[in-house]
Amino acid sequence: MSLELHPKAAELIRERIRDTAQQAGKPVELESPENLHRLNMGTFP
Repeated sequence: MSLELHPKAAELIRERIRDTAQQAGKPVELESPENLHRLNMGTFP
């Protein structure tokens, strides 16, 4: 069984990343190592 990034999880995680960056007044960096690591939370079999 392979692991895949669930589309809805990815959407929600990216939304949270954008919201957090906006609240902090920082640019959104979806491809930063930290944020790519966060996307791993949405990986399921």
